[in-house]
Amino acid sequence: MKKVAAVTLSGVLLFLGTSALAKQIDDHTVREEAEGKIIWQQLQDNEVSCAELTDDNFGSLGEYYMGLMVGNAHESMNLWWLDVHDEQRHDD
Repeated sequence: MKKVAAVTLSGVLLFLGTSALAKQIDDHTVREEAEGKIIWQQLQDNEVSCAELTDDNFGSLGEYYMGLMVGNAHESMNLWWLDVHDEQRHDD
């Protein structure tokens, strides 16, 4: 009985940890897409030039475009990408 309780508790904790990570990724994705949209609008309005953009600005633009292309799947893709890179770190 103790084993069943321990396995169940482990499963619940794993789920909660995964859910928390997914929420962080979702919040990050939404924020980055919004920042990218602002930068895109500034470019369209000639308020900023490409030469003035930082690496972070280009990253935000990339997140914005990815959101436009894949919609709701964007968060899942970010989670998958982090998982792949985490596995590569452990393989090194």
